[in-house]
Amino acid sequence: MKFGDTIKKLRKEKKLTLTDVSEQSGIQLATLSRIENNKMTGSVKSHVKIAKTLGLRPSQLFEEFEKDSIFVMSH
Repeated sequence: MKFGDTIKKLRKEKKLTLTDVSEQSGIQLATLSRIENNKMTGSVKSHVKIAKTLGLRPSQLFEEFEKDSIFVMSH
């Protein structure tokens, strides 16, 4: 799942519109739309604002990627 898809899924689970998230987070509606449609990734700052608006920790936005990815640690 792509980052924008994750944001959209979480937003809909919270029954929020793009306008709700825009108003509550201070992120432009067009920017949020581009993020959700995977046309841009956004900044760390915007990710933190989105997470806060959705009532999540920023790390929770990336949990899907941890499940889908193989992390290799080298020493």
